[in-house]
Amino acid sequence: MPVKTKGRMLFMDEETMAWKKANKDQKIVQNSARLVIQKDLETGEVRSFISVFVGTLGYLKRSTRMQKNGYFKREKDFEGDLKFYNLDGSLINGWRYRNGKIVARIQPYSASMQNTLTLMRLQASAKSKRASWGVDPNCHGDMEWVESDGECERDNYVDWDEELGQDIPVIDVDCNSEGSWEWVEVCDGDPEDPTDPEDYGDHGEGTGNGNPYNPTDPGYVDPNPPTNPQNPGTGQTQTYKVGDKAPASTPWRDKLKTIDDFERYLKEEMGKYMRDANGEIIYDANNKGIPNLDYNNCHYYAFGGNLEQGAYNPPWTKDVFYPDLSDYNAIGPTGSIQVGDRVCYYIWQTADQDWRTPIQHSAIVTEVDAQGFATKVEGKLGSNYEDIIQHHPRDIPESYGSMYPTTNFGNGVVKYNRIYYRHK
Repeated sequence: MPVKTKGRMLFMDEETMAWKKANKDQKIVQNSARLVIQKDLETGEVRSFISVFVGTLGYLKRSTRMQKNGYFKREKDFEGDLKFYNLDGSLINGWRYRNGKIVARIQPYSASMQNTLTLMRLQASAKSKRASWGVDPNCHGDMEWVESDGECERDNYVDWDEELGQDIPVIDVDCNSEGSWEWVEVCDGDPEDPTDPEDYGDHGEGTGNGNPYNPTDPGYVDPNPPTNPQNPGTGQTQTYKVGDKAPASTPWRDKLKTIDDFERYLKEEMGKYMRDANGEIIYDANNKGIPNLDYNNCHYYAFGGNLEQGAYNPPWTKDVFYPDLSDYNAIGPTGSIQVGDRVCYYIWQTADQDWRTPIQHSAIVTEVDAQGFATKVEGKLGSNYEDIIQHHPRDIPESYGSMYPTTNFGNGVVKYNRIYYRHK
């Protein structure tokens, strides 16, 4: 049936977005999208959805057959994501492919988790934030950039055409690009239904249950990383020291409001992938970006590594999603803060959250006053920035949490927005 479209949308992963931003020749960046209409011949029920193939940068560079991927056929070497959307644009689910085989399931995040991750995006350090603590350790968060046409300018003029030997009218349309991050949950392992969105029939080929991890290729995710003793999760229901007082001013909180602000005031470092002298990503023999294994964030800076399963973003073992607190005690209400103590920042969405989901930031105490309150801490403000910032404990970007010491959920339930810890 006829389909009316308006504007343009382009899906890409983080590596592809970085390449597109750095290169003028962007023709390889493309999707394969199809409107699928199904009719149940017995009931007469008609269902419609949209399938979108989003290739990895390596696949887009080496393949000229992206548009050959469709609902009834996948290319045997396809690498990337196949995602299914309702007609209103909401994600149904999808599948992640490596070398033509399905290695993971993609599903939407809950609304509350999307709000949390949107805040964490401002940190530029939560690009694969795991968020299914205690539910499924094989699931983690991921995101893709969705780019669309913004405001457009139209220019009409007449130009001479050599082949036709006459003037012809020309219409130029120049559109500014707009975009946003789409958060999804990716669950490693064998799919129950490897080809279709939920509640749809079985079609397609080129699927299978491949091994999602290849130790010689750091671009794949290790589903069984090494573990350490279970993090005790100190800091859920006890009473803690309010270890800081209101600051005289908040210069960092006032100026770090958006991603552009972070990029304006903080010095960007190499990022997740190794880069050459021109800032271009360096690729291995398989045309995959070579990971920068020194890529690290605030939790690593304050506490060191955490090799607990689900606690880091493989293969970046220093990109830690939450710290290992097993060697630390939370400081109680009668304690005094000391130089060298650690502080963790939380944004609580609900009173019953596992502490590993709301944690946003970690820092080291570098200055205290005579009454035992922290007056200065230091840490990294995101994995993508190399600056070590010293600031008042409450002088933090809004994406890191509230300046108030606690969040009150009513009925006597109080959660602490900042908890101070001391090494045992």
